Amino acid sequence: IVDENLTTLSEIRMDHRAGIETARILLAFGNDFFIFANRMVCVSNEQKMHHSEVSHGDKMRELGMAYYRGRDGVLRVVSDHVHKFFVCDNLPLEPVREALQKVPGIDLTQSSATNIEVMPLGVDKGKGVENLAKLLGIPMSQVMTLGDEGNDVSMLRAAGYGVAMGN
Repeated sequence: IVDENLTTLSEIRMDHRAGIETARILLAFGNDFFIFANRMVCVSNEQKMHHSEVSHGDKMRELGMAYYRGRDGVLRVVSDHVHKFFVCDNLPLEPVREALQKVPGIDLTQSSATNIEVMPLGVDKGKGVENLAKLLGIPMSQVMTLGDEGNDVSMLRAAGYGVAMGN
């Protein structure tokens, strides 16, 4: 959890070995992917940019965000502590999912049928909402969440008011 100035309020990092193994598998399969780490975003495809860099890159850099691309960028970012991988469907996802399921220390989810999200073991949106509510002093009974995909189920259950909706 970060505030509007990218100050870290709460974080859970992926096990370092799990991050390295996840990157190794993803590079071998060739799917495009993003890596999110502390004040870093990496795009595995050297020809692409993350949407935050496109829309707010100058402001994000002023706040200390660094953007990386390509294989060298992947190796740089996984040398730090990764928060999340987001795998795209430019190539089939099922073989990637099968390989990733064997990596200890991670959980897999998805926000649509066209991606895989790789998170530290035990991390989900429900825990994120609980951590944020605690930081803000709000009881979970007074929290409302909205969601439309499988990765939202934990926060819908954690909230006092969980609203499932269409896309």
